[in-house]
Amino acid sequence: MQRGILFLLFLLSLLTLSGQSTDSRIELSFQFSSTEEISFKALARPSSWSSKTVVNLLQAENLEVYLFKAGSRKKLDFTYDGAQVVISFQNLPHPLAHLELHYTLSRNNLEEREAWHYLQEGFSLNASRLSGEGAFNAQLGFVFPCFSADPHQWALNLITAKTWSISTPFKEDFRVDLNNEMAHYYASAQAQKPEALYILAGPFKSSKEEKQLEEVVENERIEAIAELSTEERAIAKMQEDFPELLAFMAKKRGEIWSQKDLEKLIKPSKDLNQLYLKYEMLNPALKSRSDFLDDQRIIVNGAKSMQQASLWQEEYYQISLGEDYLDAYLRQQYEAQLMHDKHSWYLFLQRYLAPQNLSLADTINLKDTTLSLSQREYLSTAAVLYKKRAPQTLKLSYQYSYPRKAMRISVSQPDSSLFGQIGLSALAINAGDSIHGNFNFYFNISDTIWWPLEGAPRSIYLNLRSEKWNFFNLDERRPEAYYLFDFSQSKDPLLKRKALLALLETKNANLLATVMGIAIDSGERDLQFLALAKTEKLNVIGKQKLAESIKILAEQSEDVKLKQKATEAYKIIVP
Repeated sequence: MQRGILFLLFLLSLLTLSGQSTDSRIELSFQFSSTEEISFKALARPSSWSSKTVVNLLQAENLEVYLFKAGSRKKLDFTYDGAQVVISFQNLPHPLAHLELHYTLSRNNLEEREAWHYLQEGFSLNASRLSGEGAFNAQLGFVFPCFSADPHQWALNLITAKTWSISTPFKEDFRVDLNNEMAHYYASAQAQKPEALYILAGPFKSSKEEKQLEEVVENERIEAIAELSTEERAIAKMQEDFPELLAFMAKKRGEIWSQKDLEKLIKPSKDLNQLYLKYEMLNPALKSRSDFLDDQRIIVNGAKSMQQASLWQEEYYQISLGEDYLDAYLRQQYEAQLMHDKHSWYLFLQRYLAPQNLSLADTINLKDTTLSLSQREYLSTAAVLYKKRAPQTLKLSYQYSYPRKAMRISVSQPDSSLFGQIGLSALAINAGDSIHGNFNFYFNISDTIWWPLEGAPRSIYLNLRSEKWNFFNLDERRPEAYYLFDFSQSKDPLLKRKALLALLETKNANLLATVMGIAIDSGERDLQFLALAKTEKLNVIGKQKLAESIKILAEQSEDVKLKQKATEAYKIIVP
């Protein structure tokens, strides 16, 4: 019902628009709700169309824009940076055409603005206009869209509780009774600037409600800077809300802010997405999205380049939010193997080096003979990782020496310039018992260690010890006999599966046929695919051994792709 009434009001307003003056015109429609968001619809017609039409609109969400003309409605493409909607036209619209904007404003975004207040019952927008002593006005585009700070013709379609009183600078043309609610239609008698707008809606009958309204007006009056222009008020608000950021930037610039500089800082910026930091990287408990975007706008407008702006924001947040403000995000990206860009690696490795009072800039001193072994380890590790942008894989091999009664364990590193160390935990399985061991490898000093063992083990397991900074992976060159032991004797299903996958790569034709048969009969789709892919490597005996199993799989499998793969494999066995 309410939507129908608002649509009817839209149509009625369209009948009057063609006869209006050449001033820009805005008509706003919404139903007040104290829930998490309010939905708005606005008709907007500029005083004259241009190939790039800009509408000021702050913090809108779920934004859609249409071109409305003579009953037809066309959805438009646009760009939006949180402050301005920009629509580009190849052909200018008809002078009587209108933009139709649909958007929502969240309760959080509304409450963060000092011009908006949720009352116990009702709401106020720029209520201090009622005091007649100067007002703290909303920024351009807050709630009401507008094309500029110049006077517009205004209209307001508002649905509220039936018992509420409404105060606006507009004249009420008519109202429609909706049982428990009332739809009001207001229009401005003459063109007015956006800063002159206000709405006050609520019952306002009890002394408690009147007192609350008086407090709202008084608080805004105290905060207001009387007789200032809209631009001057925006600057004053920025200086009040962001003193630490402005002081930080002034120090980085090496000069205080001039009035001209401050005027530049309050302008909207369309380049925020070029900055490294994104709000999703932060813990939302540290900063609201609105403040984050305001920080970025001010920094971008005050920096000489996007690179400088990114560095300033990162440095400022380390001071204001704490040095570890980005640690959780960077570690999560690294552990998920999603860290690919150079700057993320730079920040991550800076954190790795910081406890040692080192930085990536110090890697140029790696040839300095006065470096301690520990410093060389940290710097060489950081230098290699920054260059490769990936964890480093170490080739691990081992062989038992009967004369020495010891296991020879060797590590081959991927980069000869790498100095470092890793910790290994080891487990050797013998016929009747098991032996544990722990070792440290020091690259470029000793890449081989000997582990005393009375006899050759049946199997051996080596793992990297978990550290805070895990920059290395192991590529283990494991003897086939160990995998055979794991598959036949281990009770760990994951270990048995790992062994089976490794044995599918065997070069022993007879063993391959046995392992393929086990994989095919396992019923596990991925193992069956891997086994069938090895069919060409079977010898004559192996093909004879597996022919029946592969034939059954080709005939009976309900998986179309697996059935096709088995059919192809069978044709290799029986051409």
